[in-house]
Amino acid sequence: MLEQCGLEDEVDMAVLNRKLVICPSAQPREGWAASFQAMAKRGDDTLLEHAAKAAPKWDDEEWEWE
Repeated sequence: MLEQCGLEDEVDMAVLNRKLVICPSAQPREGWAASFQAMAKRGDDTLLEHAAKAAPKWDDEEWEWE
């Protein structure tokens, strides 16, 4: 039963409407490595230099940086 539900090393448990719900634990950032590799293949991982130039002038003129 555990294998059929995909319950392996870690699980998340919660109570929902007086029922105990047990789910496979989702790993944070799961799949990010594959997504970053796909971005690199498409060339979507370059810096947006024009974004810094598009900042409003008051950003530099009116702010006092310490």
